[in-house]
Amino acid sequence: MKVFHLAFCIPLLVNAASANTSRSPQADGYTISIHLKGLPDGTKLYLLAKTDADLEKPGSKYRDTVAVTTASGEKAGFSEAIVNKGKLFIVSIEGQKSTASLLISNKEKISVRGIMAEWPKVKVSGSKGTVQMTDFQNYLTSNILNQKGGAAIVEEMLKYASAHPDNLYLPLILLQSASMTSDEKKTAFEKLSPVARDSYY
Repeated sequence: MKVFHLAFCIPLLVNAASANTSRSPQADGYTISIHLKGLPDGTKLYLLAKTDADLEKPGSKYRDTVAVTTASGEKAGFSEAIVNKGKLFIVSIEGQKSTASLLISNKEKISVRGIMAEWPKVKVSGSKGTVQMTDFQNYLTSNILNQKGGAAIVEEMLKYASAHPDNLYLPLILLQSASMTSDEKKTAFEKLSPVARDSYY
């Protein structure tokens, strides 16, 4: 029986909402505004992502640094130009082992709020993809992890894809899943809308 590899699909669950921040994104890009109570001045924050060549490789050692910023007044921010919807990024803080995950699209104004002592439990707003990622992770925990056998897992994946065709996170899950055959992945992918099929992954 195949084993369902889950390390790739459980970046930290965050509390995702839909409000925007006051930062202005670059044209065809995004901004991330971070405010963490207790974040020391001078702390480095890193925005990480995998290169396209490493997308199917599990583990953090394949992440590259996209951008670096320095905290001041318990705040920090990133502003980057991208041309695709739904790419997974990781926020890492100097001296902290845990990281937070964001699924980012063009022109998003993303807000990350929380308390340094509780990192990486934060509230994320302004990121549709992160909301969708969190929704899938909740479904994964309640409906998929308790399944015995590859067929049951595949059935649940197909059911979720049918019910959430616009989910920008599913193409990455299908790309990295070790529990589904190529034909099963194709079937699930075809259930997605053009919005999801044409996203980053």
